[in-house]
Amino acid sequence: MKKQVLIPIISGSVLLVAAGVIIGIVATRPMVHYDKGVEFYNSNQYAQAITEFEAAGDYKNAAELLAIATKQQAMVDGDQAMQAGDYALACEKYVLAADFDVGGTKLFEATKNNVYKTGQDHLAAGEYKEAAQCFSDPRFEFDDKGENLITCAEGMLDNEDYSGVQDILADYGPNSVQYSYLAYAKAMDAYNSGDNSTAQTMFEKAGFLRDSKDMLNKTTYSLAVEDFDDEKYLDALDNFSKLSLDYEDTKDYVSKCKFMNADYLLSIGDYVGAKEIFKNYDDDYEYNGILTSDRMAEIDKYSDYFTLIDTWKCNYGNIDARQVTGGSWTAWTLSNDKMDNKGNYAKADLTFMVLSDGSVSLKGTIKFSCLTEYSYIKSLLELDEKTYTLNETITSTSGTINLDDNTTLKYSKDSLTLKFSKTDQITAYTKEVCSAEYRFEH
Repeated sequence: MKKQVLIPIISGSVLLVAAGVIIGIVATRPMVHYDKGVEFYNSNQYAQAITEFEAAGDYKNAAELLAIATKQQAMVDGDQAMQAGDYALACEKYVLAADFDVGGTKLFEATKNNVYKTGQDHLAAGEYKEAAQCFSDPRFEFDDKGENLITCAEGMLDNEDYSGVQDILADYGPNSVQYSYLAYAKAMDAYNSGDNSTAQTMFEKAGFLRDSKDMLNKTTYSLAVEDFDDEKYLDALDNFSKLSLDYEDTKDYVSKCKFMNADYLLSIGDYVGAKEIFKNYDDDYEYNGILTSDRMAEIDKYSDYFTLIDTWKCNYGNIDARQVTGGSWTAWTLSNDKMDNKGNYAKADLTFMVLSDGSVSLKGTIKFSCLTEYSYIKSLLELDEKTYTLNETITSTSGTINLDDNTTLKYSKDSLTLKFSKTDQITAYTKEVCSAEYRFEH
């Protein structure tokens, strides 16, 4: 016998009521999410508000509030990232929250911190060029930029990246600490390319940085040897003089340079200069086929003329200005006994040069004072200084030279006499005569 299955019969009115309840529940759910979203937003719980507004769909202005809550949450996330030191994430979040980042200040700070941290990371990794680019970002001012760039420069110099150092420190001038690193990099570049002249200059500017002093000595020595080989003995001597005599064979080179310079002076007729140098060498000193004793013997042929060489001392002076009318005259005179320091009134410096034909040129400068205009009023009389440059060919150690139409110089081995005389005819009966005489001795 089968068991009966009872099927309950529900009336139509009951089904309609149930359906109405379900529809009511579904219809009020977006409103509930919306209300909760507003509640969460007002209590600054933006993450929960976002969830509720998403669930609210297109109910009222839920979409608009969702966007606002999302930006507010981005600000919160950005602040948290900043506190955690995750500046890259903070930048991402602040970009999303641009509407709430007044003036972009938070994004700016996050970006600045991120750039700085990136620079530090590059520095720690030995990526000096990339680190320097971060520290030199033109958008930001880092207080320790200069120190960090020095650290970068040190690393680059260790890696022999001299052009890189010049790139990152190009804006620094001579008064900065960074400039010594820049100068060193330029010096090493020049040295490696064989430009010893530039290398020398830049190593000098690098001061005591790293091995600058040793490299300066090395380049200076190389320059000096180059000049010596090119027979530029004075230039070579100038560079050798910057080195210790104990450096390499500098002492020997200095001796040769001076010796060859003396021979050059002799060749151009400067026997005085040549003698001053040759006298410091032994008679049997020889270099480049030149023997000291031979050169001194040649110089001694003109030994008599050496007595003319001096800054002569003025021991007598007389200055006169007078007016002559007919047979009468009036005069103003500054005589020898009234010249306290005669050197203030006259000075003579003489030397000589031997010319290619064996003759002698007397050279030097003569200065003296005179009165060139007469006046009845003594206070109006003024001294006029005259200067003559001598370059006269002479044949003996005594004679007279006409400096101009009014001035003569009488010379000998023991004395000089300078005379000046000028006459101005004012009228047929009146003339003015100005004269001066100075005497000199060794």
